[in-house]
Amino acid sequence: MAMVAALEGKTHTTPLSQDNVDRHLKTWVEVKAILAAQDYDKLTRTLAVEQAYAKAKRLYQESHGGTAQFVAQHRLHWDLNQVQSQADAPFDPQETCILPNDFPYALEADIRHLVLWSKRPLRMDDQVVHQHLVLRYPGHEIMFFIHSPTLQSVPALPHGHVFVYKRP
Repeated sequence: MAMVAALEGKTHTTPLSQDNVDRHLKTWVEVKAILAAQDYDKLTRTLAVEQAYAKAKRLYQESHGGTAQFVAQHRLHWDLNQVQSQADAPFDPQETCILPNDFPYALEADIRHLVLWSKRPLRMDDQVVHQHLVLRYPGHEIMFFIHSPTLQSVPALPHGHVFVYKRP
């Protein structure tokens, strides 16, 4: 757990060797446009967070056999065997956990980057998920997305990225 706190910062999975990656802090307007266009590659991490994320993934692999095992055990306190794979399972808020992203995307300070972890698969079009988020963060604007399974960094654990913004 201390490792996670020590590695917190700003975040994405773009190769570190790419010098042309746009790592500026995104505004709420930019985040909304990126999500509306489903252009998720534009959500990047700062270089420092990207490096911390790469280091953490190596440590999780060495110490726990992978990121999914680390997250399930130390962040969610779940048994990976409890996670369901049936795509038709309905959303159940009792089987979810919302946590700050340990390696958030590069966002302005007024935007919170959270992760909605679930024991059941999530769907982008699920209005129950959106309603759950709106009720949890009243007075805030909420946006969320789910990477396709091939792009997820932790595919063994269903999750989506949640962005919470409160207007000044």
